[in-house]
Amino acid sequence: MHPDAGIPDWPAKQIKELGGMWTKENKRKSRLKINQFPRYWAALQQQPALERDFFTMLLLTGARKSELLKLTVADVDFEGGTFTFVDPKNGHDHVLALTGTLRALLCRRIEARGLTKAERSRKEFSTWRLFRLDARTTTNRIIKATTTEELAGIKITPHDCRRTFANTAAYACDLNKERIAALLNHLTGQTVTNEYMGEAEIEEIRADLEAIEIQIMKRVEADSE
Repeated sequence: MHPDAGIPDWPAKQIKELGGMWTKENKRKSRLKINQFPRYWAALQQQPALERDFFTMLLLTGARKSELLKLTVADVDFEGGTFTFVDPKNGHDHVLALTGTLRALLCRRIEARGLTKAERSRKEFSTWRLFRLDARTTTNRIIKATTTEELAGIKITPHDCRRTFANTAAYACDLNKERIAALLNHLTGQTVTNEYMGEAEIEEIRADLEAIEIQIMKRVEADSE
C-alpha cells in the first residue's frame, strides 16, 4: 500500500524487488575437455561408419546438426573443393572448403549411398541426403563406450562438438573472433570496416580448417585421463 495515497503498490514493483519475474536460463557451455579427446575419439571410432563420420565432421567443421542432416549430394563440389550448407539457421548459405580429411569422408558417404562418380551429377540423385541418423542414439552409445569403473561416460552432444571446434580455433589456433564467426556462419553485424574487408577466400578457409584439424588431432593423440 502506498503510504501517502492509500493506493496499493503496482504488482510489477514487488516482482522487481524480488529479483524479477523470469529466471535467466543458463546457456550450455559444455564441450570436450582437452584430456577427454583421446577417450572420446577412441569411442567414436567404434561406432558404425555413418555415425562416426557424422560426429567427426561436426568436430572438424563446427557445423550445426541440422545443417549436416540436410547436406545432399549436390551440396558437395569435389571439383571446386567446397561444400555448402544451404539455407542454414541464419538463412545465409554457408560455403566451406574441403580439406583432405573432409574430402575422403564425404566421398565415403556418397559411395555408401551406392552412387558412382558419374551418377553424382544426375538430377534424380542430387537431392539424396548424406547423413540420415538419430544423433541422440549415437551420443548415448558413446557415453556407454567411454564409461569405466573409474571414469564417468563422456556426454557430448552435436552442439557441444560445435563449441569444441570454436574453442580449438580460439585457443589452440589463435584465430580471431571474426574468422571464427565466419567459420561458424555467425552474423557479426555489417560495418564499413567489414564491407572493406569482404569475405575470406576459400583457400584461407581451407587453411583455417586444416589448422583446427591438426590441433584437434594433437589433442586426440595426447595422453588421456
